[in-house]
Amino acid sequence: MKRFWEAALAVPRLEGGYGVVLDGRPLRLPGGSILTTSSRPLAEAIADEWQQAGGAKGGEMHPEDVALTRLLGSAQERIAPNPHAIRA
Repeated sequence: MKRFWEAALAVPRLEGGYGVVLDGRPLRLPGGSILTTSSRPLAEAIADEWQQAGGAKGGEMHPEDVALTRLLGSAQERIAPNPHAIRA
């Protein structure tokens, strides 16, 4: 995937918690939801991994470059909606 953003920043969300914006647009997960966390340090770490991914705008990035995003995204979109299935 080509890097299409110049700046990744951690920001407070109006609904509460924190998120990440890429050039001012919220970072969306594959399922379409906006990435959200209650942890400011985690949001900052995710913004940092996106800032580094692919180098400069137009560079090539890979899913492995954003491991924290993948981890939080799985928790948010797959586990949180039905935690009982994971526990079982």
